[in-house]
Amino acid sequence: MDGELSVADVLVVEDDQGCVDLIEEVIRELGHGAVCCERIDDAIKLLGERPIRLVILDVMLPDGDGFGLLQAIRSDPKLAALPVMLCTAALFEVTEYRKPVNDPLTELVSKPFHIETFVQVAERLLAAR
Repeated sequence: MDGELSVADVLVVEDDQGCVDLIEEVIRELGHGAVCCERIDDAIKLLGERPIRLVILDVMLPDGDGFGLLQAIRSDPKLAALPVMLCTAALFEVTEYRKPVNDPLTELVSKPFHIETFVQVAERLLAAR
């Protein structure tokens, strides 16, 4: 993208800075820009302020879990069709305590993720929008 600025249309909700840096780099390579935050309240505010095409959402966050934010997104008519990639190292939490995510606009990627898998899922979800 020779000198062209990407539009920040991907929301990354993640509290691990190393993970944020990696995700931002991958999103940039896909021709998009990322806006990042680590708190659910900040994510909700950003979703109301800017056009977002994809949410990349950590499950375990300082102020709650990503499932609550996912539920808020799916229950808001303005956001219900927004693709979400749930990223987590806590697959036990997902499988034992939560219903499986059965939603074509939501995909689960385990951490640490393989870059190829992450890119494939991100591209698929961005194309769905």
